[in-house]
Amino acid sequence: MKKESENNNILTSIILRSIGITSKYAGEFYCYKKNAEPEIIEMIKDKYGLSDDYLTKTKALFQVLNDSLIDKITWWAGRLFFNEFEMLMKVLKESNENSGQFLLQNSTKIGLTQTQIVTLKKVFKIKEEEQLEYDEEKEVLKNTVKELQNTIQLNNKRIEELQYIIENSANKTKELQQQIDDLTITIKEIKRTTHSKDKSQENIIMEKDKEIKKLKIELNEIKGEETYKTEIKSLKQTINLLKIEIEKYDKENEELDMMLRKSEKEVDEKEQEVIKMKEKIDNIDKIKKELEETKFALITKEEETNKKILEYKEENNDMNEIKKLLKKTQNEKKVLEYEIIKLRKQIKSEINHSDSKTEQLNQSFTSVKEKMKLFEQLCEQGEVREEHKQVKGRTSETVLSNQKIIIQKPRYTLSGKS
Repeated sequence: MKKESENNNILTSIILRSIGITSKYAGEFYCYKKNAEPEIIEMIKDKYGLSDDYLTKTKALFQVLNDSLIDKITWWAGRLFFNEFEMLMKVLKESNENSGQFLLQNSTKIGLTQTQIVTLKKVFKIKEEEQLEYDEEKEVLKNTVKELQNTIQLNNKRIEELQYIIENSANKTKELQQQIDDLTITIKEIKRTTHSKDKSQENIIMEKDKEIKKLKIELNEIKGEETYKTEIKSLKQTINLLKIEIEKYDKENEELDMMLRKSEKEVDEKEQEVIKMKEKIDNIDKIKKELEETKFALITKEEETNKKILEYKEENNDMNEIKKLLKKTQNEKKVLEYEIIKLRKQIKSEINHSDSKTEQLNQSFTSVKEKMKLFEQLCEQGEVREEHKQVKGRTSETVLSNQKIIIQKPRYTLSGKS
């Protein structure tokens, strides 16, 4: 029974490994698949000790997007290998298409790694939606770049105009400032020397003051134009920032293109892996059939072996009986040989005795002959014919010798004379 149990465990491990089930988690996730084979599920339950109640409750969690599902995925995420996590995502997608976006939104809360997030997006095909968003963002960036380039061109023209105005206003400012300085000096001199002058001189001073105010107003206007310098600097800084931002966008576009190509390559590789896995799954029936044939052949061979063992035991018992019989016949043969030798000696010593003595010898010989027949019968029952032939040869010689002695009997009378 123990050997049969070990054989069953080996067969179960081979079958499960052939469909990619190498751990308890992988086996559990297989049980949640819609197309899972009942026989395989029973094997997994027996091997890993999974109950129907546990599997039913866990599968029910996949249908509702709530904190219970988040807690369960959090517990799994910290324990699963890459291939096991991918199996879990496929089972979730099969049970509830909306669970992918739900898990992605709560990825930080669950504690998913970057690799697990990539796997989640791949299984639920969220990557395609991101690609559309990426294309839209890329188009927006292109339009933004064009607008920025147009803005830069307009700003450059505005800067050129402002630079021209600034250059002209700077020269005019210098002239006006010089006039103001000259008039101020003149006014001070006039005020200092004309306290005693008449009203006409005061009018002149008032006119000069008016001119000064007018010139100051013009000067302030010119100074207002100088604020364009600050605006130009600000525009230059804005232009530089825009250029930096454009370069940044270009760099991000290149990185996104690289990521896209890399992701497409990974998708192709994973699709190849999926194809290979499907081929392995397609061979399950063939492997199961071969295993059943092997199991049947082993059982048949075991039955034949048991039958041969019984035959060997029976033959061994027969051999023991034959050995006992042979030993018995060998002992009897020795006794007979001893009696024959003894009789021959008696015949030789008493051959000249009376007929009564001869008759006794004949009777003894008859008794010996009967025992010889009995010995031959015993030999025929066993597998000792070869030894029987040897004994028969030796006894035949003895009989012939005795017959010669018996044949000579008529030559003697009761008196022992010839």
